[in-house]
Amino acid sequence: MSFVKWSGCGLLVFVFSSSGGAVAQTQLTRGPIVIKLQEGNDRWVAGKPLHANLDAARRKATATEQKPIATVLACSDSRVPVEAIFDLGIGDLVVVRVYGNVTGPSEIASIEQGVGYLGTPMLIVLGHSSCSAAEAAIEKTPPPGALGELIGRIKPSVEDAQKGNPHLQGKYLLPAVVKFNVRKSMENLLRNSAEVRKQIADLKLTMVGGIYDLETGKIDWLGAHPDQTSILQEAAGEKKPANPGEPKKDR
Repeated sequence: MSFVKWSGCGLLVFVFSSSGGAVAQTQLTRGPIVIKLQEGNDRWVAGKPLHANLDAARRKATATEQKPIATVLACSDSRVPVEAIFDLGIGDLVVVRVYGNVTGPSEIASIEQGVGYLGTPMLIVLGHSSCSAAEAAIEKTPPPGALGELIGRIKPSVEDAQKGNPHLQGKYLLPAVVKFNVRKSMENLLRNSAEVRKQIADLKLTMVGGIYDLETGKIDWLGAHPDQTSILQEAAGEKKPANPGEPKKDR
């Protein structure tokens, strides 16, 4: 089992053995990447961004080389300007945006380019409040065409949210669906990307989920996927998955 905890000081990543004892610990407390992400979001929330790395000098410096600090899978919603919410600029992030922050082949390939080829040490799956893609998935009738197919990828998260919150319906279920959808995308990355699994297993990559609040601008960090270690074990052949590609149990 493993988990990631965000605190006022930074990010703590713990890895535990099956017996419950800590066998490895990666501590990034007050590390430069964590500081940059946290303090950037704090400035955004406070309405005091520095707008760093957005000038001509930065363009010139990154024209032939890039060293981004994180890869972010986010929704294409116009209210989620990813670099801005971290107060970052040119060359700081690999940003993959798709409606509903879902994970199809193109999104996974783009993420692998970030975490593999460019070697970003962090992968963030970022959902957001009042997500219209999640709202559409809650509706009984999906829209036609390709959009309906994309919305269909969020339907399992609706089912998971309903199982965990049987007393909620409609718009009241939306926050839970957004949360489950972030975790579903994280799970899909773990199950379908050998590159992501390798980088995590080699302790070169930390994947965490988060939910961006459209009103406050603040990010609620969800930590690592709760089944990350077991999925990595399944992929390595240490134990056979009950149903590959689908969650093993409700959360």
